[in-house]
Amino acid sequence: MKKVVFNVIAIIILFGGGIVLWNIVDNVGEAVGETIAGAVGTDIDKSSYYLTDEELLGLFSKSTLARNKCQVTRVADGDTIDVLCPFGKEETIRYAHIDTPEVWKKVNGKWQEDNQCYGKEASNINKELVEGKKVWVLDQSFTKDVYNRRISNVIVNEGKDKNLNVNVFLLGEGFATAYYSSNPLDKFLNTGKEENIEYFESKAKKNNKGLWGKCN
Repeated sequence: MKKVVFNVIAIIILFGGGIVLWNIVDNVGEAVGETIAGAVGTDIDKSSYYLTDEELLGLFSKSTLARNKCQVTRVADGDTIDVLCPFGKEETIRYAHIDTPEVWKKVNGKWQEDNQCYGKEASNINKELVEGKKVWVLDQSFTKDVYNRRISNVIVNEGKDKNLNVNVFLLGEGFATAYYSSNPLDKFLNTGKEENIEYFESKAKKNNKGLWGKCN
């Protein structure tokens, strides 16, 4: 009989002066002990990108944007996934604040491989992190983009006190570059977050991580 270890009732996103969090009611027991397998990500230390359960719980009341726990049904590339959320249809999520190199492009209405530098690496690590898993999705905009995608931060639980901010991880480890929306409303909602975005990008750039060491 499966034991329920405990329930977590909060999730946050450490992405700027205002720390954003959202509601969780979930059995962490199903995720405890999970490890990430794969050639790209096994040797990466993710500890600096984890949020502890205590941090999440203490900041729960600051959540304001839409949040859901969703099943990942497809990983399109390094910064785009399809998810199935409770009481809703399948949707596409575009990771907020970041941009990863492309692996596909549309030509005459058909998708073809693009294979930009470090695109496959970004896609592979994203698969290792979230493919087939349940993730917490926190919207960073009240509107969808021109491709009808929700713009969100994504959290995956990897065990007790191991709540990984996928967006920050990809940026800080050089799988992505910083992205700044030109939408006036998005700019307003994310005021003050630029400093942290720039910090994680500059950290990767300084240490020649990922695309910064391979694509310049």
